[in-house]
Amino acid sequence: MFVDGPNDSPHRYADGSLCMWYPYDPPELRWQRSDGPVVLLGHIAAHLIREQWWRQTGEWAGDEAPHRAPTHRQESR
Repeated sequence: MFVDGPNDSPHRYADGSLCMWYPYDPPELRWQRSDGPVVLLGHIAAHLIREQWWRQTGEWAGDEAPHRAPTHRQESR
């Protein structure tokens, strides 16, 4: 998913796209096509709000996972 605006974020891929889910999470923890577009837009909005919060405070407001090959799930607030 790509959006306009600042792309400085610890949760963006190198191409600027949003990193909203841990790729190795089970399907129930990620958006699925059957969830529909409204749910996807909610995830995007929440991600962008978290990015803005991070830019202002330096803290990520939500769960985080490592951005490398899976070894174990890591979460922090």
